[in-house]
Amino acid sequence: MTSAERAETVSREQAASSPAAAARVRRRAVISCMVGNLFELFDFGVYGYFAAAIGRAIFPAADPYTSILGSFATYGVGFVMRPVGAMVLGS
Repeated sequence: MTSAERAETVSREQAASSPAAAARVRRRAVISCMVGNLFELFDFGVYGYFAAAIGRAIFPAADPYTSILGSFATYGVGFVMRPVGAMVLGS
C-alpha cells in the first residue's frame, strides 16, 4: 500500500468516525486546492508579466516581434491546455 492510499484510508476512517472529523477533512482538502490554484495562477501571472524578457532570452530571433510572439504562443498553449489537463487528471 502506497502512502497516498494509506492517507486516503485514514481520511475515510476519520470522516466516518464523526461529522466534525469529516468537516475537518473537507476543509483541509478545500484549503489545499486553493493553495495549489493560487500557486498556478501566480506562475501564469509571473510568466505573463515577464513574457517579453522571456521571449528575448529563450526565443532569440533577428526580429524582436518573432521572439515575443513565440513567448506569448507558449503562454497561450499553456493557458489552453489547463482545462484539458483538468479534465484528464480530474477524472
